[in-house]
Amino acid sequence: MYQTLDKLPKGEDGRPQYPVAFEEAWAIRPTRKGANPKGKSYKAWRARMQEGCKEATLLQALSNYGWYCRDEKIIGGMYVVMVATFFGPSLMWEDYMDYETTRRPQHSARPCWSEEDLKPRTLI
Repeated sequence: MYQTLDKLPKGEDGRPQYPVAFEEAWAIRPTRKGANPKGKSYKAWRARMQEGCKEATLLQALSNYGWYCRDEKIIGGMYVVMVATFFGPSLMWEDYMDYETTRRPQHSARPCWSEEDLKPRTLI
């Protein structure tokens, strides 16, 4: 189902063209200070797929982790884990399957954690 990194088709720019579901995960990942290698992240994602994990399950876990990072105010910081670690063999993603936050909008079509979300707002 998922090809190895070296077998992925290349785009015009020479970069790998990742599967759509992985690109969705990459798009919703919480930002971090420091490296976050996409290739290693894909390898970890692929390993979970080979173990029988569902794409929707991993996407939900990553979304929940993003909300956790937002709630803890660590977006963009050094304590946000690399995606490769999150999906790695320690199965960290399982710890965030049931994460709930009271700040999550009821009908949000997109994850809502960014550095902009963390800035204090003045209420008038």
